[in-house]
Amino acid sequence: MKKMVLITCLVLTATINVFGQRFSLTGFAGYTFADDFSINGYSGTLKDNWHYGGGVEFMIHPLYGAEILYQAQSTEAVLYNYYTQDYTDDVTISYIMGGGVRYIPFMRGRIMPYGGLNVGVGIVDYSNDTRTCFAWGAKIGLKVKASERIAFKAQAQLYSMVNAVSASFWFVPGASGISFSGYSTVYQYGFTAGISIGI
Repeated sequence: MKKMVLITCLVLTATINVFGQRFSLTGFAGYTFADDFSINGYSGTLKDNWHYGGGVEFMIHPLYGAEILYQAQSTEAVLYNYYTQDYTDDVTISYIMGGGVRYIPFMRGRIMPYGGLNVGVGIVDYSNDTRTCFAWGAKIGLKVKASERIAFKAQAQLYSMVNAVSASFWFVPGASGISFSGYSTVYQYGFTAGISIGI
């Protein structure tokens, strides 16, 4: 996990050095709502919690941008077992995504609604294992410029990881647990706000 974050930071730094002032850096935080899932007849929940992250955006056109971002959330995953007991595990959910953004300017570009699509990888760190899988995302938001270099952004977003949650992570050898294997796709809705700085 730490290696993935380090590689992402190195790629962002190298890209900024190459392209220069057409870039903006964004730091953000927000809230991700709980998501229910099912695995082989069992049900579970990824609990809601705060998330944080950052990204870099390269404007390939005044109204079109390409971005790379990282987002992380620490929460709990619960698998409900109606015959014995529930199983709870601490998890960290991270996204490393790339994609495009389309802006619509108003008031001479001071206010710009936008929408975007992303693809990348989702990483789920359990207490006893890590799973990496394909992820995609979509968002709509609003960018408000405070100056030529500083802007505020707020957005609603949906991120999804395909076959991200595995029942085998809740199996406890030598104790009563779940011995079958199965996977479930995760859909995470949330809201995010941040500050973008042009460089």
